[in-house]
Amino acid sequence: MHSKTAGGRLVAAVVGMAVSLGGQAALAQDTGGLEEIVVTAQKRSENLQSVPIAATALTAEVLESRFIKSFTDISAALPNTSLEGEGLSNYASSFYIRGQGTQNRGPFVDPAVSVIVDGVAGGYIATALTDLQDVAAIEVLRGPQGTLQGRNSTGGAIIVRHNRPDAEAFYGNVGLQLGNAGRRDVSGVWNMPFTEGTAFRLAAKWTQTDGFFRNTLSGKDVGGIDHKSFLPSFAIDRDNWDLTVRGLINRYDDESSTLVPRYACRVDPRVTASTPLNDTYVNTIALRNGGAAALPFCGREPDSKLFSVSQNRPIEGATLDQDSYTVEYNYRFAGMGTLTFVGNDQRNEETSALDVDGTFLQLNSNQENTKHKQKSAELRFASDFSETVKFVAGAFWLDQEYDLRRATVVDAGAGTVTPMIVNLFNGSSQTNTQTGAFAQAEWAFTDALTGVVGARYTKDKKKIGVCANIGTVCDNSRLLFNQADWTDTSPRVGLNWKATDDMYFYGFWAKGFRAGGFNGEAGTATAAGPFNPEEVKTVELGAKLDLADNRLRLNLAVFDTDATDLQRQLARATPQGTAEVVTQNAAAASFRGAEAEVTWLPVDAFRVEATLGYLDAKYTKYCTDLNGVAPNDPSLTVTCTSPVPLPVGAVAVDLTRLPIARSPEWTTRLAGYYTVEMASGGKLEFSAEWAHQGEQMTLDSGAPQGTTLGITNFDGSRLEALRPATDVVNASISWRAADDRWRASVYGKNLTDEIWFRRLSFASPTLSFGTLADPREYGVQFQYNFGTK
Repeated sequence: MHSKTAGGRLVAAVVGMAVSLGGQAALAQDTGGLEEIVVTAQKRSENLQSVPIAATALTAEVLESRFIKSFTDISAALPNTSLEGEGLSNYASSFYIRGQGTQNRGPFVDPAVSVIVDGVAGGYIATALTDLQDVAAIEVLRGPQGTLQGRNSTGGAIIVRHNRPDAEAFYGNVGLQLGNAGRRDVSGVWNMPFTEGTAFRLAAKWTQTDGFFRNTLSGKDVGGIDHKSFLPSFAIDRDNWDLTVRGLINRYDDESSTLVPRYACRVDPRVTASTPLNDTYVNTIALRNGGAAALPFCGREPDSKLFSVSQNRPIEGATLDQDSYTVEYNYRFAGMGTLTFVGNDQRNEETSALDVDGTFLQLNSNQENTKHKQKSAELRFASDFSETVKFVAGAFWLDQEYDLRRATVVDAGAGTVTPMIVNLFNGSSQTNTQTGAFAQAEWAFTDALTGVVGARYTKDKKKIGVCANIGTVCDNSRLLFNQADWTDTSPRVGLNWKATDDMYFYGFWAKGFRAGGFNGEAGTATAAGPFNPEEVKTVELGAKLDLADNRLRLNLAVFDTDATDLQRQLARATPQGTAEVVTQNAAAASFRGAEAEVTWLPVDAFRVEATLGYLDAKYTKYCTDLNGVAPNDPSLTVTCTSPVPLPVGAVAVDLTRLPIARSPEWTTRLAGYYTVEMASGGKLEFSAEWAHQGEQMTLDSGAPQGTTLGITNFDGSRLEALRPATDVVNASISWRAADDRWRASVYGKNLTDEIWFRRLSFASPTLSFGTLADPREYGVQFQYNFGTK
């Protein structure tokens, strides 16, 4: 299946797609066939099958049938998409689409995949993994969306739409979910009309788990969560205008992420207590507690045994307080169009504490507190006065600021018999003001042929204060300030052809960009930046076909994207023994691929879905030093001239051969849904899903120090920077009462118990760890619906 050239692989992928079954979620209509799915990808309500964007829409029914609790659960349904957790933070995202994304949780990092909730683009990557509830639909747009969905969407955009209060009826539901690892959820929705055209809605959810890890040192489970979420909303509908006010309130009080040590042991620590061939913390444990005590911390390939840890976890806890309030107002000018205003005010406070060394000794731990707030407003007009010309135009404003403080405790005597505990402090504060204007127009040359042209102008102005690692508390008097601003124009031109009512083709060229910024976690003042924006240009061709009397839906896309000034996050050790995260414009890359999504409804009771994604992602230029002044990978012998200044003693090498993070060559999914009508009038619903992701790099900062993409320990085990290919199987059985009042389900996720590292870090011989994805999950769910919907 793998041809020798990229062109051959692309042709093979397209041919394979043409004969494959794949697709986005869709439901059968009562009259037979697949339903029309309405999306808002272009800032207006449209049929997904006539939107010239590679997009997948997941309806509320699909989210319910697949027991979706967060974005990580929908990743398998999407070709060339990886929606993972960042790992260090409980709530930070590491979202990649078509090979572009970021896995730095810092509040100073702008996302490459924009998450837009009820019309509001989130500026804080560290809160993207909050729980999903009362969601009407999720739309995942692949490829740069710089014109209508804003900057910082070089990979794509995820649009979340919550259910709006319904003034037509009183109804709601209550639910209970119980699962392994002590999972217990209680949820509910209450929709209450008031006067004509006025309604209130409240969704609430409480989730607790004990966690999948067992700490043998304390004898307790670790990794548990305690989430409380509330979504109040209020709506007024009138003949020519409507108003919606929404609140989103989260109170999370969890245990910290569990970091699994991945230390190199090229020599058996039971034989040699201290050697430069072993990582520093292995030597430390061997010297202080004996080689047998150090042996369990020698890294090994992922398996279920890694869920048993021995950690002192000197500081515990991960919390999030989130308050967000959104106002949306629409005024319809008869025969002209709709004027829309969306305003938002949100505040987030996050704390986290990490046992960084992951051992029973106090070698490296830190605690962070981040306060973030943003205000935004968008005013736009969508025309409706002509079938020949349609346009959307508007303006956008964002005011954002954060304050980060970190306290780190390190053993400066690591590698010796005698401990030497050092307290270090660092932090940063930043403000960002963004203004912009956008417009996109469609001109129908004929009934079948339409041209598209659009552009977005954006200006970012950032000011940061960075406090490098010091031995006293980092307060504002010790912040070193810097500021910069950037402007960009992101155009889009395209051509759409509606060959028949059931056959739609499109092609476009577009540009996207991700704003420049500063390194808010820099361990030294000189590493603070700034770095420049990154830019992508893409060409995409696609087809959307509804065939076989609307029982077979086939959506295809091929794309060719070039990225320049890529922002690469490098994690490296500082002289004080901590880590600093440095972003550099050190690379250029190409991303070429193809995608297929098909939904097939052979009979009303049986639906088949599958997706296929092919991605050829590779660096075309990558020149920097991954490890600061530490030795480079010995296989990287070709030196080059770094485009940015490097620390004294560092040597830039050609890294073009390294894989790009989270860019598997193949992503595949096959799912089936079958409904049995019971004699009592109820229904039994069966679902099964298989999802495959190919081998992929799990870090974007290159290979482990002093290795060729991996380390072979003394016992023959390997520490790879590459995540092996995974195959995940999910399944469920549900019963629905005839009147749809009751629903009871049994579900299982990752039934084959695939174990893999969600994130890997090889910043230094003292900072080598991984975070594991969830193992097998299973449980039961009950729901009671009341009222008349």
